[in-house]
Parts: sequence; structure tokens; C-alpha cells
Amino acid sequence: MTKQGFPQTETIEQLMRLITILMAISLFIPSYRARAQEYLSEQEIDQIREAQSIDQRTKAFIYIADRRLRVLTEANPTQSKKDEEKWGPMPKGAPAQMLIGYKRAINELMDKLEDNFEREKSNEALGKALRALAEALDRQLKVLESLQSKFTDEAELAALTDAVAVAKVAKEGALENAALIEEEEKAKKEALKKEKEKKKDKKPLPALSPV
Repeated sequence: MTKQGFPQTETIEQLMRLITILMAISLFIPSYRARAQEYLSEQEIDQIREAQSIDQRTKAFIYIADRRLRVLTEANPTQSKKDEEKWGPMPKGAPAQMLIGYKRAINELMDKLEDNFEREKSNEALGKALRALAEALDRQLKVLESLQSKFTDEAELAALTDAVAVAKVAKEGALENAALIEEEEKAKKEALKKEKEKKKDKKPLPALSPV
């Protein structure tokens, strides 16, 4: 404080800079919901949040990706009333938008799986999720490749190329990490089996008979 009882100029400038930074952060770093709304419905976001285990969350993202592919391959995709209440209306938009949405769903799922893999490689639910994803991607890649002859627009072809590339990388990563988890689980079971065998071999010594 100065003699007059007011903050020094440098302190005021520092406070103003801090306020400016905080305002910038609040404006340019949107929340998960705000970002997700760019390609997910409110109901889809809720389904992802409600899926607590990694294998259930993986199923949710796979279904979300499948919905985009259905829009691309079916003339008038419909769903049951129950599914509409649970997942929201079928997504709408140009083919390029659907492909971008598909790619983003797969990318976001892979980020979550990788984070989970880094935290705990030995995880039965994670292994199950990775195998389910690899199977789904194998099926989805066939659908994506079948669309190659249907598109002529450059933006659509570029989006399709990106989607195929992401799906291929994701499938390869899912298979590789699933194999690593299986190897680790197998090694654990072998170690546990050997430990049990050692305990069996350590038979107690016979009691000495009294003299």
C-alpha cells in the first residue's frame, strides 16, 4: 500500500492481467459437455456418463459410432421409441459431418482406453473392452470401405479417408493392447499356479513319537 492507502500501480496491473487470463480460460477452454455437443446429443452424453465401467463405456461409444454409419448407409434410418428416449433422435447432417462424428467418437474412445491402459494394464474389463472394439472396428471398416464408390465430393472423400485411417489405427491398437493384457493375465495365472504347487510340496514334518 502507498502512503495514500491505495494499492501500487504494479499490483493493480498484476491483478488486471490475472483477471484477463481467467476470462480467457473461461472463454476458450469449454467444458466436456460443450465440446461433446458439437457431435453428440444430450442423451448420448448422458449414456457415456452413466457407463461407469470401461467395457460399458466402450459399448456406448461403439453404438454412437454405429448410429453415424447407419445415417450414411440407410435411406431412412429408424429406431425404437425406447432407443430414441435413451439415445436421442438419430443424428442428422451431411455425410462429411457424420464421418467426422464417427471419427471423433472412435478417437475419444481410444483416448479413454489408453488412459485406462496406462493406469492398470491388468484389467479384465479393459481386455474385454479392447476385444469388443476390435470386433466392432472390423465390421465398421467394411461399411466405411463400401462407401468409397458412393462419394464424389472432395470434403466427403477426405472425411471418409480420415475415418478409415482412424478406424484402422484404433483396431491395430486395440488388438495389440488386448494381446498384452492377455499375456499379463496368463503370466499371473502361471505364477499363482506355481505358488500353489510350492505350498503343496512343503509337506509338514511328521511328529516325533514320544520316547
